[in-house]
This record gives sequence, C-alpha cells and structure tokens, in this order.
Amino acid sequence: TNATPSVAAHGRFVAIAWSAATVARMDVYVAFSTNAGRSFGTPVMVNHTSGEARASGEQPPRVALVPRPSGVPEIVVVWAAKRAGATLLRVSRSRNGATSFGMDQPVPGSDAAGARGWQSVAVDGRGRVLVVWLDHRELVDVPMAHGADRKSTRLNSSHANISYAVFCLK
Repeated sequence: TNATPSVAAHGRFVAIAWSAATVARMDVYVAFSTNAGRSFGTPVMVNHTSGEARASGEQPPRVALVPRPSGVPEIVVVWAAKRAGATLLRVSRSRNGATSFGMDQPVPGSDAAGARGWQSVAVDGRGRVLVVWLDHRELVDVPMAHGADRKSTRLNSSHANISYAVFCLK
C-alpha cells in the first residue's frame, strides 16, 4: 500500500516522498519531476535497509530540495525507522535527480534511546538542511559527533516532558 506522501518543489523541480508497505515491511520511495509535476521519473527506494521504515499519516517521510548552481537540486529525505526496537530518524540525499540515493545515515542526536518522531525538514537561505522533531528524552544538550558545522538546539515546549530537537545538517 502506498501512503503518507510529502511534496517539495523549487521552480520546475518537484519531489514526492512516500511510504510503501506490505503486511511485514515498509520502505520509503521518491519520484522526481523536472517539468513542474506534469510527469515523474521512476520511483527510487530511499532507505537502504529494506523494511525498516516507519510512517503514518502523522509521521510521513519528509522531503526537501536544496538549490544548487548546477540547476538540479539536491533531494533530502528524512524518515522514522525502527532498529533493534528503538525508533530513530534517518536521512538520505540524492545529488543526481533521484536516480539514486546515498547510504542513509542517522540524523545526529536522534539515535539515542527514547521516543521521537513527527519530524520535519526545511532548507534555509544558505542551503543548510534543518531537521526538527518531537523528542521525549530528558536531555539538556545533545553531543554532536560530526563536526562544527552541525548545530543542535533543544527548544523546551510548554508541555511537561516534551522537547523539540533542532539540527542543522550541512
């Protein structure tokens, strides 16, 4: 069953990410258009560990387009996955118009114990990818393992025991 679509557009470029599930497994796919959505290329599976994706109407895979000087934007997809009983967020990128996606990686800070989800992704004016999600851990700060150009901020909500983690991926 195909479900949970997410759409991003930049000029004539449009990307659609969605989940596809059977009784036993779920994966994330992307289709890409270079003509403002009049037609789309062949769908490509984004997650490299088949069957580990988790999505619902409230937590679809999210897609963003990063403008590039070459014209065709980079495609970034963020989704929830389940590994060893834990929920984490994964990210993968395509730099070739969704012909293929690079090996997916954990979103920094999302791979610790605890519940997380309801993720969102955006691109700022400098082309940096920003990921935000609901995070139920009781952490004040999240150590970063991937260099100085990745930042984390924890925004505490007015709701008890709920915080929102924000990461900038370069």
